[in-house]
Amino acid sequence: MNCQISVGLCGAHNTIGFIDKHNHEMTSYKTRCPGLISIVTRRQNLLDAFAVGSDGRVYTAAWLPGDNAFRGWWKIGRTDLEVPPCSTATAVSRSENNLDVFVTGIDGRVYTAAWEPSNGGSAWRGWWPVANLKAQPGSPVSAVSRSANKLDIFVAGADGKVWTAAWRPSDGSNRFRGWWRVGRR
Repeated sequence: MNCQISVGLCGAHNTIGFIDKHNHEMTSYKTRCPGLISIVTRRQNLLDAFAVGSDGRVYTAAWLPGDNAFRGWWKIGRTDLEVPPCSTATAVSRSENNLDVFVTGIDGRVYTAAWEPSNGGSAWRGWWPVANLKAQPGSPVSAVSRSANKLDIFVAGADGKVWTAAWRPSDGSNRFRGWWRVGRR
């Protein structure tokens, strides 16, 4: 099926919808939050959506081949992580069928959770803090996988400077390295 995904702000609601090749809306979902919705593909024809709810929890929904609607919303990871309601969750696929999601908690620390099929396919692991940097609670985190199984994340710290941290399995510790300041200003 050829379709496009559209994400937009409609009043106080975010909407996620599919439009088919004939420009007919197939399905639409609304959240009560004006925060950003992150969409990532972990494999061809699979889409995963991520959002922070009005309850301060992080949720995901999925679209699989043959579906005519998203499945979800499911809470990610342990439920004791507190994120400012309606803030932003950022997701990235570091390799086929591996997902990582990032948020900044109400304590100003950046947290991550991970999903992979070897976890049984239905369980998220995490939330873990990424080192000790402090940012403004709810600050958006940017994430990129520059090659398979290598992650780089960026966030504006509480000091107003941009900081980055990196992860790769060959480090052996299974933790992020960093934080390093980006630029000199």
